[in-house]
Amino acid sequence: KHGSLALVTKEQPLIFVVSKDDVFDKAFSGFQQMVCRGGNPVIITTFKLASLFEANGFKVVAVPETNEFLQSLLMIIPVQLAAYHIAVM
Repeated sequence: KHGSLALVTKEQPLIFVVSKDDVFDKAFSGFQQMVCRGGNPVIITTFKLASLFEANGFKVVAVPETNEFLQSLLMIIPVQLAAYHIAVM
């Protein structure tokens, strides 16, 4: 936890994946720590949670909400697309 937070800088964008599940509170706490350290997050979340982050001016990629078993499959698609585009740069 502390090692990865030490790498947070204003210049480096961070991808943060969050959905409303049993670990949402812990994930949101990690998000707040990242922002306090000057992080520049790009948040991948559901349409319902997008307004929570957009209201504070963060960049958000929203995906449709589905059942808890399929949600992670939808959330990973933007991450895979980002990885592809970074790799071909």
